[in-house]
Amino acid sequence: MKKYFKKKPAGTQKFYAVLNGRDGERVIYTRWDLTHRAKTGIKKCKFKSFPSKIEAEQFFRGQESVLISHVPTDVPAASGNASGIPVDGVSTGISTGIPTVYCDGGAKNSNLDDSIGGIGVFFGVNDPRNISMRVVKPITTNNRCELLAAILALSSFEPNAEGVICSDSAYTIGKFHSKTLDPEDVNYTLVRQLHEQRDLHPKVTFEKVLAHSGIPGNEGADQLATLAMK
Repeated sequence: MKKYFKKKPAGTQKFYAVLNGRDGERVIYTRWDLTHRAKTGIKKCKFKSFPSKIEAEQFFRGQESVLISHVPTDVPAASGNASGIPVDGVSTGISTGIPTVYCDGGAKNSNLDDSIGGIGVFFGVNDPRNISMRVVKPITTNNRCELLAAILALSSFEPNAEGVICSDSAYTIGKFHSKTLDPEDVNYTLVRQLHEQRDLHPKVTFEKVLAHSGIPGNEGADQLATLAMK
């Protein structure tokens, strides 16, 4: 399988694991100023720095010496094994112990005659379930590609299976949670399909994540969608 993700060059990045700090019970920071603010004045707070996010996560589990050296620290090794611990005080959108999938979609020259769309569904690094799919008209607007990516992500789960799908599209998440269908909606067919998949997967939830904020799974889905448009 093609390697879609490149490991970042080794650097001096540190990950600060803060326990019982100002921003929550367990938070990982990548900046010292945020770490200092989170711990200052809180007696019960504990913290320690690590060279990788994996080791920082293990600190919270009482296994400080554990290091999974064969897994790049800048991407999740599998969709369901990430910790859900906030980084720099912002949720990663990952739920502990629950299979997690990231989806993304976009279009070049959205809604024009020469538009090209791309969809990415990211399960993990070099995971054979990853989807990088090129789409053409009429599904070549950003919103339509986002909806289709969400539909494919939902359909990857077994019926009644528990799971989390992370998306940076507020539009898609809003459509997922909408109670009614509007036949006049320009994306009616896709929204209907989304609702059909939602009803088949009542234990799968959507979580909003920030776009282009360094969340590995979201970046992976974005790369897969971008690759499809090339």
